[in-house]
Amino acid sequence: RARVVAYGLFDAKDFAGMAGDWAILRLDDCLGERFGYLRHARTTARAAPMPDGPLMTIGYPASRAGMAGITIETGCRARDHGPVDGLVGVDCAFESGMSGGPVLQLQPDGAWIVVGMIQQSMAPVPGVLPVYTMEHRNQMIAVGAFRGAIDTALRADAQRLLARRAPAR
Repeated sequence: RARVVAYGLFDAKDFAGMAGDWAILRLDDCLGERFGYLRHARTTARAAPMPDGPLMTIGYPASRAGMAGITIETGCRARDHGPVDGLVGVDCAFESGMSGGPVLQLQPDGAWIVVGMIQQSMAPVPGVLPVYTMEHRNQMIAVGAFRGAIDTALRADAQRLLARRAPAR
């Protein structure tokens, strides 16, 4: 089970609203202890620099419904910013059902960190286009768009845990 602790102001009618297409959930069970944790970019700036290294996406697209496993794509790249802070155009292949999955960037030390979240495909077409175009780009929400909400949720959890451990006076 999960509960929503923070969310963006999503509106599909404009790009500013698309940058608010996120939610922070508090899970009843800690999946990280069982499956491991993903590091994430530490930026809190919505207008952070565009990722400049190789990207990887992880998802479970609709075409795999009922099948075991996930889809991983490596080697794609960020291509453009905007048109508002928090949105980044990428040439990674997205498919219906992948929204909300992580976009990771390869670091110089060989580690992968989460730099964004899969958001949507703009004017999708069947097949693969030979070159990247903004008109048909796939779009991610950069970590800076929701990093402050993550920090606030983690601080609230820490305060709650400390309050439980405090001796009664």
